[in-house]
Amino acid sequence: MYALATGHGLYPTRDGTWHYLTTTETAVRIGAPSDLVAEVDAHLGDPRIRLTEGATQLAEALVARGVLTPVSGPDLESSRAHRVVVEGSGIVAALIVRDLRAACPRGTVVDTVDARTVTEEIVAATDVLVSVAPALPDAHWSTLDRWCRLHGTAWHRATVEGGAVSLGPFSTSDGASYTDLRHRRLAASAVADDLEDWWKHLDTKPAAPWNPRPDCAAHVAALLVADILAWMSGETPRNSRRQLRIDPVTANVTAHPVLPLPLEVATP
Repeated sequence: MYALATGHGLYPTRDGTWHYLTTTETAVRIGAPSDLVAEVDAHLGDPRIRLTEGATQLAEALVARGVLTPVSGPDLESSRAHRVVVEGSGIVAALIVRDLRAACPRGTVVDTVDARTVTEEIVAATDVLVSVAPALPDAHWSTLDRWCRLHGTAWHRATVEGGAVSLGPFSTSDGASYTDLRHRRLAASAVADDLEDWWKHLDTKPAAPWNPRPDCAAHVAALLVADILAWMSGETPRNSRRQLRIDPVTANVTAHPVLPLPLEVATP
């Protein structure tokens, strides 16, 4: 399997030949038969397309030039199917479901549940849980975190705090959990008691649909889905040990590292 190297492009030209574009916008003509280049290009769009011997040799030559990079992830046809449960309502949850169903390996099941209706039985039967909420559901997420740790379920989350979207960390077996994040936030706060009181107050509020601007919703959903797909491919998700804060107006993203706490501290 191959993918384009960062900043490179592969495209046909009006004279019937193919070129590649470098990161400095230098165009280089590819002196191979156009049908072989087209075959490689089709593979880049869908890695399930098997390359012929000639196209493989061309791909390796492009790897040597830094245009392509080999991808060592599992073959999409043989990847283990997963069960993903998306908890929440509104445009963000809908986009996550749509994107996962389009991008996940064949056979993966993507289910949805209403906000705060996940049970421990559902968590135990799930590979990845995603929770999106219009406001921080501290008690609920603390419960989900405990269940996910107990049953080895990975989970991701996003909510709105202080006018920005908080995303992650994506909790995996070796990533930071919600409990880790919670403890570190309280330890760093000058008003920890007030922060906990605020969270308790939010827990009394009824759940409501979360419908940010469409561009912000698409951005948040894409970041969540990218981490999940990386995890399914056996890679380390980019946000497994950091929380993102996304400005819904400017789309600026800031990242805050979140290291896992020692087990005896993180365990409630």
